[in-house]
Amino acid sequence: MRTLVLGGIRSGKSRWAESAIAESTGAGQPVHYLATGASPEGDPDWSARIAAHRARRPSHWSTVETIDIPTQLRSKIATPTLVDDIGGWLTAMMDRRGAWAMGSVGSVTADVDDLIDAVGAFPSPLALVSPGQPQPAAGRAVRPGGARGRRPAVDREGAQPRGVPAVTEFPSITPPDPEVAAAARTRQDRLTKPPGSLGRLEDLSVWVASCQGVCPPRQFQRPRVVVFAGDHGVTAAGVSAYPAEVTAQMVANFDAGGAAINVLAEAAGASVRVVDIAVDAPEPLSPSIGAHKVRRGSGNIAVEDALSADEAAAAIQAGRQIADEEVDSGADLLIAGDMGIGNTTAATTLIAALTGSEPVAVVGRGTGIDDAGWARKTAAIRDALYRARALSADPIGLLRVCGGADLAAMAGFCAQAAVRRMPLLLDGVVVTAAALVAERLAPGARQWWQAGHRSTEPAHALALGQLELEPIIDMRMRLGEGTGAAVALPIVRAAVAALASMATFDEAGVTA
Repeated sequence: MRTLVLGGIRSGKSRWAESAIAESTGAGQPVHYLATGASPEGDPDWSARIAAHRARRPSHWSTVETIDIPTQLRSKIATPTLVDDIGGWLTAMMDRRGAWAMGSVGSVTADVDDLIDAVGAFPSPLALVSPGQPQPAAGRAVRPGGARGRRPAVDREGAQPRGVPAVTEFPSITPPDPEVAAAARTRQDRLTKPPGSLGRLEDLSVWVASCQGVCPPRQFQRPRVVVFAGDHGVTAAGVSAYPAEVTAQMVANFDAGGAAINVLAEAAGASVRVVDIAVDAPEPLSPSIGAHKVRRGSGNIAVEDALSADEAAAAIQAGRQIADEEVDSGADLLIAGDMGIGNTTAATTLIAALTGSEPVAVVGRGTGIDDAGWARKTAAIRDALYRARALSADPIGLLRVCGGADLAAMAGFCAQAAVRRMPLLLDGVVVTAAALVAERLAPGARQWWQAGHRSTEPAHALALGQLELEPIIDMRMRLGEGTGAAVALPIVRAAVAALASMATFDEAGVTA
């Protein structure tokens, strides 16, 4: 029997693992307890927790504090064993190998392989405790990661510095019209169909009507996709399958109409605008594209702040102005899209910080990274989260420390759309991360949004759950650009058409 027990700090995972191994071996049987978390000096809280762990172990259990888990497993093959925990072991091995520097995490690969081999060959009952939730990967039985322990020497304090200029507060958000929503629901029940038989289409039609303040709702005439482009310094950590220069190249592709979002938006009856918020290029592609540019690339969040305080404020304001421009130009539905190599790393960090999740539970494959890339991405997010550990209640501080200019601009855009009473479709993990921040900036803004789709990124489901938004489609998409929302747009159009154009029982002379 091999049992992997997962959970966050103080989740009770160690106690549960102890119960599980005791139950599998029987009362009074010896257990070999391998403790990887030695008590650090100067941390009384951590020392007290370790003392509590020791106190509750049965006297007939043997305890060894060690990080040489493979040797211990191979020497005690006849004794049921509990390893607590894998995260502490990995932290210690990275300390030993000097693997905290960017690009050097591969130096612990042989240690991980050795551990996996020892676990695979261990013939007796074995329980392993690990923080978080592993992601499946070819050739890996266990995905260790995340731990309380020493962090890289490059860590900086994540507290908000003094003298940060205040960002203009968002006004209180007025919800979509509840009386119109009630009228739309009543009309749905009078259409020539059994009540509720159009399922989610009925809910979407009620939402559109309440956003527009009229029943029946009007069909969309000028839906608009805005793609926010920006580079991220964390790409230097090898977190993406593509080089950073792709961002600028894709901005040109959007402008030329050759990207996926251009094609899908056209099919859905929407137009596309691309804005350079933080592309790492000397000059914007054009004055209009670069009108709201904040800087060239955001900082490497694993080792430094993404933005200065002034830049974070400027990026949020840029997003607000872009939303105003689109609404004032006649847009009747907005879609936020994204483009930026490395942006899923920053987005996942924001989501982890705002949902209290550990890196291994939220890190996905992004642009299609391999196992080594996944490990580098996880390490970068872990380090960024440590730097931002004091900012979970400070949305602007999170954008500054572990977000990016494009994410800040998207947050301002999503919040301002709600201020302007404009319905908005969210796209994937990057846009939804920005929306999660926007809801903190302007509570209630989420009532003006719908989730276009569900991305394959694990963090996306967490963010949607926090926002209490149900995705319209789930097509295993992970491109970004606004493509998932664009594919969902025809469904929203169909919902509007059904409520506005279907006959009622009275109009059709059908007996209800």
